[in-house]
Amino acid sequence: ETYNGTSWSEGPDLATARRDLDGGIIGTAPSTIAIGGDSGTYIATSEEFNKTAFTITGAAWSAGGNISTVGDVQAGAGTQTAGLKFGGYPPSGGGVGTNATEEYNGSSWTSGGNLNQEAYGLSGTGLQTAALRAGGYDAGATPDYLESVEEYNGSSWSAQPNAPEPISSATLFGTQTAAVLAMGYNNTAWQSYSREYDGS
Repeated sequence: ETYNGTSWSEGPDLATARRDLDGGIIGTAPSTIAIGGDSGTYIATSEEFNKTAFTITGAAWSAGGNISTVGDVQAGAGTQTAGLKFGGYPPSGGGVGTNATEEYNGSSWTSGGNLNQEAYGLSGTGLQTAALRAGGYDAGATPDYLESVEEYNGSSWSAQPNAPEPISSATLFGTQTAAVLAMGYNNTAWQSYSREYDGS
């Protein structure tokens, strides 16, 4: 569905139904990309959405490049021609997320710098060369619900001051230096608060 500032309109369906995209949809209309996910099995395909205006006229999803590190509840940032995918829950399972990062050039995915903290259910925003990630979950970490924050410079991730509390499955939007982290689950209950990040 697409939103015009007032109401929602039905748009064309994805070619492959999928769940647990979470942060795995990146970009803004009219150029968006859906990455990976789960349809009973993990999905390697990505799909690109193209339209000329914020309407459904002439809109369509088309096949994009395949990711190498399949999984779900990953995070994304960037644009359709300069995208970023990181973290997620891999097929190996066991409650341990991945730290893998992949970069997209509009046709194919290549490996980027690894996260310092593997996670799934994490949140992402920003650009391919200036991305931000926050929170998530990982059974290999203590605590399992994470408060870690990292910034990406186009080649590597660096640890930043932690979020105020551990949070998973939250919404993160904005830029690397002006972002909002909202809602999510903190191992006790679903939250309604929001936090602002100023880059430091």
